[in-house]
Amino acid sequence: MHQRKVLRHPAMQLMLQVETLEQKLSTHLNKLHEARRRRAMYLGFAEDPTACINSAIASQARELRIARTGPAAGRDAELERRTDVFHEKWVEEAAAKYLAKKNNYTGLLL
Repeated sequence: MHQRKVLRHPAMQLMLQVETLEQKLSTHLNKLHEARRRRAMYLGFAEDPTACINSAIASQARELRIARTGPAAGRDAELERRTDVFHEKWVEEAAAKYLAKKNNYTGLLL
């Protein structure tokens, strides 16, 4: 019963409303940030698809290395930087197949 009296107090109601609005604002800001990040990625892809895919692959390789060996282990970092694996022909073919498959899938959704 005491809790109901507290919630009925105008100042407490205002505080709850402010808290609710702050949570909604935070959610919308997070969605906006994600949309801007995606837009930047799509614009980069539209401008130079090969560079965009190479950048994504390099990023994934770094994350995989860190996940496998931990952030302190940098002994293989130089070797990974010098590797030519991502410049081989299969990368372009794999990317083309992936994009074709993705386009067919999104075409079904539209």
